[in-house]
Amino acid sequence: MPILTSLFPEQNTAHNVNEFTLKIILREMKKAYHLMDEFNFNETKNNNKSKLEKIHLFDELNYKLIYEHFLIIECISLSFLNKNPEIRCSKIKSRIRIGMTNWVDEEINNQKLKDCLKEYHVLTGFERKKTIKYEK
Repeated sequence: MPILTSLFPEQNTAHNVNEFTLKIILREMKKAYHLMDEFNFNETKNNNKSKLEKIHLFDELNYKLIYEHFLIIECISLSFLNKNPEIRCSKIKSRIRIGMTNWVDEEINNQKLKDCLKEYHVLTGFERKKTIKYEK
């Protein structure tokens, strides 16, 4: 399933889609469809555009409310050691994503880990740039 983003080609998200993220994408698209369908029905019935503000379709994702367990990995690179710390952290992020995908495909006691998980995926849009002062 192609995922179209404005970040092409180095941050294309099509390679991030697996069977679990596909379920999440489809679930969220259905939820958005039903919200918009309800909005369109109410708009034709009442002709009230203020209902769109109550939908909260584009609110920021609060992953703490959605997921019971999550892991936050922070990449810190000292800029005086690396010329491009952002590039280094993005490479590490790719390695972690690939490692997690391979990890759920492993078998332990004749059972794959992904069969024990309801869903999992990597949230990559939560990046912050921090500056750390180096003092001797």
